[in-house]
Amino acid sequence: MKKIIAFDLDGTLAESKHPISQDMAILISKLTEKAKVIVISGGSYSQYEKQFIPQMGTEHLENIILMPTNGSVRYEYKNNEPRVTKSFPFNDEVKEKVLAELNTIIGNEEFEVPTEHFGEYIEDRGTQITFSGYGQLAPIEKKMIWDLSRSKRLKIKEYLESKIPEIDAHVGGMTSVDILPKNFNKASGLMAYLEENDLTTDDIVFIGDAVFPGGNDYSPSQVGIETISTNGPEHTKEIIETLL
Repeated sequence: MKKIIAFDLDGTLAESKHPISQDMAILISKLTEKAKVIVISGGSYSQYEKQFIPQMGTEHLENIILMPTNGSVRYEYKNNEPRVTKSFPFNDEVKEKVLAELNTIIGNEEFEVPTEHFGEYIEDRGTQITFSGYGQLAPIEKKMIWDLSRSKRLKIKEYLESKIPEIDAHVGGMTSVDILPKNFNKASGLMAYLEENDLTTDDIVFIGDAVFPGGNDYSPSQVGIETISTNGPEHTKEIIETLL
């Protein structure tokens, strides 16, 4: 088994914005007995507090590493308490440009952003800005119908990157576009951890559901990290059982 097993969260370990299942928590716990487990997500740390941390309990926490906002922040456990061990800043002036362009997109019919929304369209997550087509609090049945082909979000990604050369945008989840500093992505967060711990890409495998060009799970495969594509939590359980 690899020394590190890394996972995306939404669409991989859990349904969008939902907690991981008890079965999934048990499987991850078994993995932590044999390897380090990294959970790297486009979501903020608050999502881990709802979707992942309460379900895992306190056993083997020293072998769990949390990387919210696509790895631009890293949390590691010491004495069962999470602490930030790495953070990559996002320039405030660039963020202002992103917010202005996103507000333009929302008001432009060309981008087909629904006028009905649940919560805010835009969330500043500190080291990342995330746009959600139906709002941050949208029910899953709404999310499923807006952009199944991802074409609307890929259009938003291309527009933002053409207007703001200092950023990269990544499609994730069902309705999200994650905006980060230029050349930062999940691979950046994972590679930083490997380098700091004298590890290589041979020591890690990554499992995610958005493994396609422009997807926020695509970058690990581009730097030589073995990547397994999953079509959802049930498939991920099968992958974990195979790894075990």
